[in-house]
Amino acid sequence: MAIASRFLAAGVALAGALVATAAQAAIYIEQSGTVAQTEVFAHRFAGTADEAYAYSTISGFSYNGDVEHGLPLAEAGVATVFLVETDEGLTLFTVFDATSSSGGRQNSRWTYLDGNRSGAVLVNDDSPNRDAYDRSSNTFNFEHAWAPGFTDGFVFDISGGPFDLQGELLAAGATWLTSLVFVTPDTNDNDIVLSLHDAFRIYGDSAETPIPGAVAFGALGFAGLVGLDRRRRR
Repeated sequence: MAIASRFLAAGVALAGALVATAAQAAIYIEQSGTVAQTEVFAHRFAGTADEAYAYSTISGFSYNGDVEHGLPLAEAGVATVFLVETDEGLTLFTVFDATSSSGGRQNSRWTYLDGNRSGAVLVNDDSPNRDAYDRSSNTFNFEHAWAPGFTDGFVFDISGGPFDLQGELLAAGATWLTSLVFVTPDTNDNDIVLSLHDAFRIYGDSAETPIPGAVAFGALGFAGLVGLDRRRRR
């Protein structure tokens, strides 16, 4: 009983530490007139951003995210945005999937508002054959085009500390998309629907990525079970 109690106490301490991390390293998304400041969380992936994007592993030149490990599916007509904690640190995924049988086209602009980050694009889907990636100082301008049955997108590196990134899907060439959605790892499907053509911000501190409270409770339960299992083996 003493061993189980010690492991249960350790689980409580671990859960408390995880919850504290979430509180100390909050990341927010907001969009004027549509979404007020809302705390968001990251998906977890044991591997690189390139492996998480899975470019051309199933269908060539497309996002093929590992759904078995909790990454979102691409959805027809939707620009899907989500955070993923990878081996490189915190990353921001954006995936386009058109409803049109003729494929799609979408231009976007991304700006580091804090002005003091180098930024990096870890995954360029189709570049340079079909897409264009242009950077001027802290602003990135992307032009995407994709064929029927495929998707398009990219991955930003936002690891390393405080960041303030503004994204905007430009109206020109956007007739293939009907909505913009930030996908959360929340099992209750609390995804955030954004206005398609209004700029939005995602900002916070990526030094310690926030995790949902459910993960903390999972750690608590696991620690308690380990303690009980070891007590039974004695």
